[in-house]
Amino acid sequence: MRRSLALALAAVAVVVFTTGCPNKAPKVPVRPIGPDSVPADTTAAYRTVTDDPNKDQILYVFDWDDGTYDTTDYGSSGDTVEASHSWFMMKPYGVRVRAKDDVGNWSAWSDTHLVIVGDTINRPPRPSTPWGPDVGVINTEYTFYAYARDANGDSFRIKFTWGNGDTSAWSDWLPSGDTFSANVTYIDPGIMFIRAVAWDPHGASATSDSFMFRVTTGQPNEAPLKPIIEGPVKGIANGPAYRFWASASDPDGQPVRYIFNWGDGSVDTTEFGVPVGDTATHVFATDGDYQITVIAQDDSMAVSETSDPHEFKTVGEGEIIWYHRIDDAVTSSPALAVVTSLQHSYPTPSIVVGVQDGSLLALEAYNCMDTSGVVAYREYPTEAEDFFSSPAASTDGWVYIGNSNGYVYAFDDTGTVKWSWTDPNYPLAEFDASPILDGEFIYAAGSAGKLYKLTYDGTEADTVWGYAAEDEIQSSPALGPNGNIVLCDDSGYVHSVDADGARNWTPYNVGENITCSPAVGADGTVYFGTEQGKMYAVNSSGALAWQYEIMEANVGVMASPVIDADGNVYFAADNGTVYKFSANGDSLKATAITRSSITATPALSATGILYVAAEDDTLYWVDISDLNVTRTVELKIPTAYRSRGGRPRSTAVDDLWPSPVIDMYGIVYAVGDEGDVFAVAGSGALAPTAWPMFRHDVRHTGKSGSW
Repeated sequence: MRRSLALALAAVAVVVFTTGCPNKAPKVPVRPIGPDSVPADTTAAYRTVTDDPNKDQILYVFDWDDGTYDTTDYGSSGDTVEASHSWFMMKPYGVRVRAKDDVGNWSAWSDTHLVIVGDTINRPPRPSTPWGPDVGVINTEYTFYAYARDANGDSFRIKFTWGNGDTSAWSDWLPSGDTFSANVTYIDPGIMFIRAVAWDPHGASATSDSFMFRVTTGQPNEAPLKPIIEGPVKGIANGPAYRFWASASDPDGQPVRYIFNWGDGSVDTTEFGVPVGDTATHVFATDGDYQITVIAQDDSMAVSETSDPHEFKTVGEGEIIWYHRIDDAVTSSPALAVVTSLQHSYPTPSIVVGVQDGSLLALEAYNCMDTSGVVAYREYPTEAEDFFSSPAASTDGWVYIGNSNGYVYAFDDTGTVKWSWTDPNYPLAEFDASPILDGEFIYAAGSAGKLYKLTYDGTEADTVWGYAAEDEIQSSPALGPNGNIVLCDDSGYVHSVDADGARNWTPYNVGENITCSPAVGADGTVYFGTEQGKMYAVNSSGALAWQYEIMEANVGVMASPVIDADGNVYFAADNGTVYKFSANGDSLKATAITRSSITATPALSATGILYVAAEDDTLYWVDISDLNVTRTVELKIPTAYRSRGGRPRSTAVDDLWPSPVIDMYGIVYAVGDEGDVFAVAGSGALAPTAWPMFRHDVRHTGKSGSW
C-alpha cells in the first residue's frame, strides 16, 4: 500500500514538473561576425553562436538580405557555426541570423551586421540563360527572352546569338535587371544553341549559357539516316574497354541516341544528344570475330536502318594488334600515359615515345582504327634535337623528357610544351638519360656530369640542387625504396645521394663504362652492367655484394637488369644471351636466344614470361623458370605498308634499343628497327616485383614502388 502510494505521488510530481517547465526557445544568436566590406562576387564567411536553455540540438538560418537564406545542420548548443556567401550587386546588405531547436522553437532574429559590397573593379554585366519555347518549326517566328544584371549598377545592352550564325540587333541601353526580348525565324531544321551577350558602357562583356531550341520541318517525323560506325578492328578478350564512334544525321534535327549491338549478345544505348555522333565502350569477354552494328533513334522514337557491320576481332597471345609507321629512328623507350587525344577529344591511355626527329609522339593504345595506331598528338618543341631520353609520365597525363639540345621539357596531357629547363652554366649539355618522377620533384642527369633535383609546377621548373658526378651520365638514375637516388656515370662510378643531395657513401668505382640504367632491389641493392661485359651488385651501404664477368671478348651489358618476386636477377647482353642469377650472386642459368645483339631491357610479366626485344627485329617470349624461348614475334611492318622516303635509322647513344612495356592487360608495346611501334597480345600484366622493367614501371617514373 505504501509502495503504490509512493509511485502515485512520484508520477504526479513528474506531471507537475513537466507541465510546469515548458521547452524554451534558443537564446537570440550573437550578431553575425565577419567582414564589414566585401568585393562583389567574392565569398565571405560569417559565424555566430547561441545557447539553448534545454540543451537541445539547434540549427541556424542566415538571412543574407538578397532574397536567399542558408540553413546549417543541427548541432550542439553552444557550438560556433559558420556560413559563407557572396553578393553580386554592389550595395549595402544586412546579415542576420536566428536559431531553431529540434523541438521546433525559434529564437528571435539577431542584431544585423551591415556589409558593404562593392569595389573599384568594373565587372561585366551577367546575362541570364535565354528562355522561350523548346521546339519550333521552320519559317515561323519565335520570341526569346533574357535579362542581365550588372554588379556595378551600370546599364547594359544585350543581343542574342541564334546558333545558326545570325544574331539579333543590339538592344537599347537598359537598367540592370531589365528583360530584353527578340524574335527569330529559322529556315533550316536542326538544334540551335541560343545565347545572350551583354555589354556595359565601359566595354566589358559576357556571354550566357546556351538554351537548346530544336527546329523541325513541321512535316511528319522522319527517322535518322543510316548511321556509320568507326573504331578499333583488333583487340584482346577481357582487355580494355574499346571505344567506338557512331554518327547519323536527323532530317528533323531532333536529338538522337545510338543503340550499339556488340555482336556478343549485349547492347548499350547512349543518352539523347545533338544528332552528330556519340561514343560507347565495350569489353569483349571471349575470343572471336564480332560484327558490331548501330541503330540511331530520335526523341520521337523513330529508328534508323541498321548500320553496316563493323568488324572487330580479338586476337590470341603473340599476335600483333596494331602497328604504327613513324618514319624515323627511335631509341627512346615507350611509356604509357593517359593523355587527351586531339583527334577524339577524350582522355585515353597512350604510348608516348621520343623520336629522333625532335618530336614527342603519343599513340592511342586501344583505338587502332585500321592497320595502324591512331595518333593522339605529336609535338615538336622549338629547336629540339634528337630524343634519346625516354619519357616519364605523371598520373595527370603530363610527360617529362630530356633532349639532346640541353633542355628538359614538360608536355601537358594534350602534348603542348608548358615549360623547358636548362642549366645556364652548361647550355650545351645533353639530357639523354631518362628523368625520375617523385611527386613534386624531378631528378634529371646528363652529359654535364651532374644530377639535378628540380621542383616544378604547370609553368616552370626551378633548381633545388645539383650534384656533381665524376663524368658524363648516360645511365638513367633510379630512386630506391630507401628514398636514395642511385647514379652511375660513364667512368664507372656508382653514386648514392639522399633527397638533399648529400652523399650516402663514397662513390664506388668499378673502373668500367656504365651505360645501362641501374635496377634497385627491395633491400636497396643496386644491380647494373658495364660495357666490358660485367654485372655488378652493390649493396645499400656502397659495398660490392657480388660481380659476374662474361667470358667472351667484346661483349657488353647495355640492358638494365630486372628482378623477379624471389629476388632473382635477369639481364641480357649484346651476345644475344639472357642470364639468371640469385639475389646473392649464384649463377642459375644462361641461354643464348639469338645471334643478334640485345641492348633493350627485358620486361617481366606476372605469368613469368620475360619479353626480350633483340636487334633482329624479334620479340622473344622467355620462360623465367628455365630461360627457354616459348614464342617469337617478328616486329616488321609488311612491305606494302612501308612508306617511301623515310629517314634511315641513325646511330643513337651506344646504339641502344628501345625497351618493351607491358600494360595492365598484358599487351606488350615494342619498337622495331625503323621506329615502328607494335602492340602485341601478351600473356599477363607487368609483374609487381621490385624492378620488373626498364625505369621500373609503365610510366617510367624510375622510382621504386611507383605504379
